[in-house]
Amino acid sequence: MFMIAFNDNVFLLKFKQNFLFRFAIVLHSKYMKLENYQEAAWSSASALEDHYQDLEAKYAQQFGDTQAGNEDNVEDEEVYDDLYCVACDRAFKNEKSYKNHEKSKKHKDLVAMIRAHMAEEEGVTLEDGDQGYMEERLGPEGEPDIEEPPGQQRL
Repeated sequence: MFMIAFNDNVFLLKFKQNFLFRFAIVLHSKYMKLENYQEAAWSSASALEDHYQDLEAKYAQQFGDTQAGNEDNVEDEEVYDDLYCVACDRAFKNEKSYKNHEKSKKHKDLVAMIRAHMAEEEGVTLEDGDQGYMEERLGPEGEPDIEEPPGQQRL
């Protein structure tokens, strides 16, 4: 009887061991499938991101927009530092667009607002500061300090 019970226990242990071994194999195969799926998903996501960045660069080039997240544009920003409007906090790619911007109503309004703010803070307007320069260039009467050739009179 003891032998039968022992054989039954051995049989059950071998059955459990076999079951656990098969279960481990199934789990391992499912884990490998999941790992492969994740790698494929990551690679496709990075491929989509690369495609998106290519499209963004293409449309930015086509429409003249700048990209905020592209490291290649860092060099471009350094080139266009002199085409930057401090009042409007905008950078421009070419001189023509910068000149057009300076003529715009929005820019002129912002500059006027900044001048008014500076006048309140300092008590001096920009025109007052320019007056000394203008007197230096034109003379105290507002006329140019240019000597007339002999024999000619001012009108």
